[in-house]
Amino acid sequence: MTHSPSRFTGEVSENLSTEEKQKLRENFQTTGTNDNRITKIGKFIRKTSLDELPQILNVLSGDMSIVGPRPDTPVQEVDYKPEQWKQRHEVRPGITGLAQVSGRSNITFEDRINADLEYVKNKSFLLYLRIIFLTFYQVISNKGTN
Repeated sequence: MTHSPSRFTGEVSENLSTEEKQKLRENFQTTGTNDNRITKIGKFIRKTSLDELPQILNVLSGDMSIVGPRPDTPVQEVDYKPEQWKQRHEVRPGITGLAQVSGRSNITFEDRINADLEYVKNKSFLLYLRIIFLTFYQVISNKGTN
């Protein structure tokens, strides 16, 4: 099942120019290794992936899938080529995906994009199950967390 890109990319982003999106992107921060904004409790929650549990509500409401490309914020659109952004939004975003089981936080941005696009192109029930299995392995072994 495919979805229109606007459903998952964010209405606000579509009304901004590329320059405005790039300016917003410059001020956008993601978390990294030893990020001083994360408390000890927060580190535990992230390391055990408990912070992902509330996304189950998004799955139940139909806005997300368990498996699919991790959702990006609308300002991150400037990090992609237009066709890549469109392709990765042909499927529902997921709690976990091929990029996460291919290295989680330890892969490059380019590798993450390639893994997301590979999932979109090769999406199947067996790949879905493989990603779920590998996700459990990653969480249990604490591999690739920051």
